[in-house]
Amino acid sequence: MPTAVLDSTVLVSAFLTPRGVSAILLRHVHEGAFSLFLSHESLDETANVLLDDQRRLHRRYRYPEASVHLFIDGLRDLVPVVTDLPSVTVVARDRVSSWVYSLSWI
Repeated sequence: MPTAVLDSTVLVSAFLTPRGVSAILLRHVHEGAFSLFLSHESLDETANVLLDDQRRLHRRYRYPEASVHLFIDGLRDLVPVVTDLPSVTVVARDRVSSWVYSLSWI
């Protein structure tokens, strides 16, 4: 079965646009079309972006904080959460998201 790693931007998009392409990807995971791996870092980053008042997503999309927690909990139930990420050295503009590269080595 094919496997994938999705960046938190895809997860945020799936939450904000439930009929969009990102949400369709998650439905395919649920249907078994491919395996998805996430890390605690990816889930934390997704939640932080959705709950960050500075980004103004709350006001634009009008969602309750509880729905973010339900979404993250649903992802935890849907896919394996990798806890022991391999150490990798990356040269990237966004060094904070090095977990994406680590997950791709699983």
